[in-house]
Amino acid sequence: MGDAKYFRESNGLEADLLIHDRDSNRRWVVDAKAGQTPKAPWIEAMAKVSSLVKNPKAAAGPRPIIIYRGLTKREWPTPGSDFLGFEDAIAEWQTDGS
Repeated sequence: MGDAKYFRESNGLEADLLIHDRDSNRRWVVDAKAGQTPKAPWIEAMAKVSSLVKNPKAAAGPRPIIIYRGLTKREWPTPGSDFLGFEDAIAEWQTDGS
């Protein structure tokens, strides 16, 4: 079982979803965009949110993910971050039973 939350700071920094799968202890910072072209600043903002919500006992913060209308790009623009096409994101989370 897990939980999902929304994150927003007064300066406008936000993430659509903070997801924590308690069974696997995996965490994600997710934002959805309408664009078809990935932009590094989108993932940079999610990486910043990840660092702010990181569990101090964990080695790394939640994995930053952008869901958008383009093609899936894993580990772009930096290792540990993904741009997922909408269909790939749905398929991945529907089949991820681990």
